[in-house]
Amino acid sequence: MPRTAQVIKRTGKRRWNIEALFKTLKSRFGFGRFSQHSKRGVLRFLCLSLLSFVLCHFEF
Repeated sequence: MPRTAQVIKRTGKRRWNIEALFKTLKSRFGFGRFSQHSKRGVLRFLCLSLLSFVLCHFEF
């Protein structure tokens, strides 16, 4: 893929949306504080990871 200004701008915009999503997940939903030592914590982490993957997939 050529590195033109439009490609860089589009890629940056997509990345910014993904970064904003993770920031929201970490601050509002406690994504960064999940305890992965328990079964419930691991399940929450996996569910939110899958949800963020699906949302990012639809963003593209």
